[in-house]
Formats: sequence, structure tokens, C-alpha cells
Amino acid sequence: MSGALLEIRDVCKVFDRGKSSEVVAAHHIDLTLRHGECIAVVGESGCGKSTLAKLITAVERPDSGQIVFGGEDITALRGAALRQKRQQMQMVFQQPMSAISPRMTIGRFMKVPLENFRVVEKREMEAEVDRLLDMVQLPASYKSKLPHEVSGGELQRVMIARAMAGRPALLICDEATSALDVAVQQDIVGLIQRLQRETGVACIFITHDLSLVRQVSQRVVVMYRGRVVEEMPSDSIVSRSLHPYTKLLISSVFTVNCDQSAVPDVRPEDARVKKTADACPFYGRCPRGTAACGEAAVALHAVPGDAAHRVACPVVLKELNV
Repeated sequence: MSGALLEIRDVCKVFDRGKSSEVVAAHHIDLTLRHGECIAVVGESGCGKSTLAKLITAVERPDSGQIVFGGEDITALRGAALRQKRQQMQMVFQQPMSAISPRMTIGRFMKVPLENFRVVEKREMEAEVDRLLDMVQLPASYKSKLPHEVSGGELQRVMIARAMAGRPALLICDEATSALDVAVQQDIVGLIQRLQRETGVACIFITHDLSLVRQVSQRVVVMYRGRVVEEMPSDSIVSRSLHPYTKLLISSVFTVNCDQSAVPDVRPEDARVKKTADACPFYGRCPRGTAACGEAAVALHAVPGDAAHRVACPVVLKELNV
């Protein structure tokens, strides 16, 4: 199926901490996700990745902008209409143990969404739980187990199976592999890729791990302090990234053959740097920043010759004659 499954249009979200202290978690975000596609969302802690996921699922409401899912603006939905949409978008979180009662068997846990969403008849639930467990390569005997009786990787498989119980169109993985061993991470990533191929579910893969980006996604979105600063095909993130912050992220993934001289000279945030509320959020750290960067951030612009690559940096855009 072609076309957009999800469209985020000029979405903003600010959290008020009181006494004029505000945190901009999402600022003029524009993003499109196609049916069956996987995009990765990367950036350091606090950049707004998880808030973006909460906005998409209507756990948080945007202050402005639209979030269109399946052709309908979900920011306007309430009650039963919103619950119906939420069936089509499911989340898998970082810590599976925190999402399940330690006294609830895996089988009972798996039946909850089947009952809530009325996916199958009551007489078919047992067989449906078996099918879902088999989908994530776990035996039916796990239905009688308690959470502490299985490994972290196995419990994350249970979470993925439960998320798929409502037969969603969108699966949001919020740091779903970061608490797992490297070998187990690869198993979970492989599982997500297989489920995408077999079911056509689209995926938003939120991660700190840049090494997984090219493996699991077709596009990558780089966030910094609530803004999307760059968007590009995932296989281009190392070789063709343009924004100074993206380059900093890449340089932080050290390898045995890393050229330390190539690491950008990015200074810590300087509180003395004067900038407006609308300034580029990276201005206080960027070694290439100009006075104009401290006045106002620019919107994402397509890179000439590559419409799939967009960047928001006035210095870079000037060099590209945009």
C-alpha cells in the first residue's frame, strides 16, 4: 500500500515548569511516515524523542499543529473514536518488566488487548495467544509463566507480541532494545524486521544506538532540543550527513579505527551566548554558528538533487545555495 499513514504537521509542545521555566519538547515538527515504512528517530536524552511518540499516540496533546493518522486528525479525537485509533498504533517500551504485573501470567497479560479490542471471539482467545507467541518465536507453554521466570529478551518478545495483538498499522519502539545485551538486541531487531515484512506494519524506531539505524530503518530523523535538524535516508547518515549536530552524533560512535582528529570541535553549552527564544537550539554549542543562528532557527529544506534529504542549518544551506 502506498501513501502516507502518518503526517505530523507543524506540531509544537511546550511543558511549563512554573516561574517562567519552560521546556520545548517539540517545535514545528513536520514528518511523514508511509505504510510499511520504518523510520529511526535519534538524538541525545531530552531531545524530544519520547515526547514525539506520546504526541503521536495522543498520550500528550500538542499545543498547536496536526497529527493525521490514517487520514484523520487524531488531535481532534476523544473517547471511543480515540481508543479505536489507538488500537492501530501500539508502543513497545524500554523496560518490559515495568509494563506487566509481576503476579500476572504471560497468558493473562496477552489476553488483555484481545478483550479490550475484541479482536477475536472469547472462545478463540487461547488459540490467538498461541499464534501471537509463535509469531515472536516463543512456545505456547510460556502462557503459564510469570515475568520473572523468563529472560529480558524473551519478555521483550512478549511485549512485541502483545503490541501486535490489536493488529496495528503502526508499531512505535521507544528504546525497545537499549536494555538488552548486544546479541539479544540483534535478535529483537531481526524480529521487528520480519514482522514488518510479514504483516506490513509501519515502525517508528526510537533509539540512542546509531549502529542500529541503517539496519532497521529506511529513513532517519535527527532531533535536538525538540527540533528535527536533519532527515535523510538511513544508509546516508555516515557518508552524507550535513548538520553539525548530526556529525557530532556520528563522531561519538567510536570504533577501533576512529580518526580522533575528525571529531568536530563542539564546545559545551555556553550560557553567556546571547540568543533569542527562536534561535537555532544548537547555536550555543556549534563551532560554525553565526549571529544569524542566534536570531532564528530555519525550517528543514531539501538538499539540492536529493528531495529525501532535508537539513535545518543556515550555514549549511547557504553553502548549498538554498
